[in-house]
Amino acid sequence: TVTRNLDTLDTYELTAPFEPDDATFRDIFEPMSFPLVVITVGGTPLFTGTQLTPTPTVSAARRSVTAAGYGLPGVLADCTAPASAFPLAFNGLTLAQLAAQLAAPFGVPVVFEASSGAAFEQVELKPTEPVLPFLIRLAKQRGLIVGNNTAGALVFRKPSRSVPVARLVEGLSPLLSVSPQFDPQSYYSDVTGIEPTAIGNSGGQQVTVKNPAASGIMRPRTIDVADVAAGELQSAVDSAFGRMLASTVSYSAEVSTWRNQLGGLWAPGDTVTVQAPGAMIYNPYDFMVRSVTFRRQDSATLSLVLPESFDGTTPRTMPWQS
Repeated sequence: TVTRNLDTLDTYELTAPFEPDDATFRDIFEPMSFPLVVITVGGTPLFTGTQLTPTPTVSAARRSVTAAGYGLPGVLADCTAPASAFPLAFNGLTLAQLAAQLAAPFGVPVVFEASSGAAFEQVELKPTEPVLPFLIRLAKQRGLIVGNNTAGALVFRKPSRSVPVARLVEGLSPLLSVSPQFDPQSYYSDVTGIEPTAIGNSGGQQVTVKNPAASGIMRPRTIDVADVAAGELQSAVDSAFGRMLASTVSYSAEVSTWRNQLGGLWAPGDTVTVQAPGAMIYNPYDFMVRSVTFRRQDSATLSLVLPESFDGTTPRTMPWQS
């Protein structure tokens, strides 16, 4: 399987027969070697990343090995900045400059598909903190999400809605099944962000984003928003509201093909229209593909979220309300 993700790193997993007497097999599946893995479909890259340590299995019937890995920037999630990069206090740098500087020692390219925003007045990476969580935390303050592309670059993006690449209807091919995943206890009628008084000269400001789809419901949530300067609080709270939506309302759709109705491979960020009354999607509703898992048998699983989860807006209705 290969799983491509919008806001996390891509992954792959495979199981294969293992021939320990074959030198090629030993080289490919050598533990702790972290080899580069490139997976293509019809010559087009689908995944570029690193293989983690494989696991062999021996039984009376066969020898096999299971291998898995993550996108090339995965090393930034595991590792801290090298000592050669100290000190790790940064003044007046944009997120793009910070990311390029911290990723360079690891040979990880950085791509910004959206503006990196204003420079940070002052930020500091703790020597004991892995690089990627630090960059993700700063990206949230700029309303950006972090993932990777098929070439293995670390990507900062702000997805926007596009023309739907497919319409999936209950009972019609290629849709095999669809099921919702709801987390009602983490669903809020409004999210308020408070700027700590220690940040800037006018700390203590607050911004509230209301959920129009939760009219008549009283479920407020207040959060502290750090690492922001004047004028950036709104974007940070918009991002927090979107993450709330993504974690509380999602759907899993099984389809019988790797390709959408326009002929391309399913991809994170695609817009897909779904109508499945049995899953409480009573009328056609546009979703965004958060992740897609490709399987060897040509089937795929689409993880679908509300488009507002990542575009900084609020939903007028929910799928069961439309």
